Amino acid sequence: MRAGQLRHINKYSRSVRQSFERRHRSVGIDVPLPTLLDAQSRIAVPAMVRGELVGVLVVESPLSLAFEEEDESVLTVVAALLAQMVDVERSHAEMTERAGQASLAAPATLSGETHIHFFAEDGSIFLDGEYLIRGVAGRILWSVLQRHVQTGQTEFANKELRLDRSLELPGFRDNLDTRLVMLKRRLDERDAPLRLDRIG
Repeated sequence: MRAGQLRHINKYSRSVRQSFERRHRSVGIDVPLPTLLDAQSRIAVPAMVRGELVGVLVVESPLSLAFEEEDESVLTVVAALLAQMVDVERSHAEMTERAGQASLAAPATLSGETHIHFFAEDGSIFLDGEYLIRGVAGRILWSVLQRHVQTGQTEFANKELRLDRSLELPGFRDNLDTRLVMLKRRLDERDAPLRLDRIG
């Protein structure tokens, strides 16, 4: 949303509000928002991740009609990056919380058989009903497990994983090595009946 004449918009907004309050004989609640004292232009861009609105990036200027399409394009990229950072932080907090809950639960007794549940929506993996990992790391584990079951394959190259579109790796800086290290650590911490080892 781009607005270039905030003084006129604010006058119109006040008129609409006063009319509403007279008609309904009630006073609305003011929600204070951070804003410039003399703002004349405003641009607001949604910060979206996985189809969810996690915030709104708002920029203001004391000049009228200050923002153009180029500003909107730049702020859209910034808002997308901020949304991804929020998602990463939220995922990290959820993983920490779930890991803490798992450490308090009684360990699963494995009698030669492990039940693995995969949820494609967020890439979550559960071993014997207990949360293990989610996101790209979860999709990596599910992909290699499927290949192992189908073909008996036990060795996987990073290049091979990068070509797997089901992992939904970003095209730029996929951090695959970091994700593999995190997955290996999680499997080791959980004392899972499967392991990820570096062979090359």
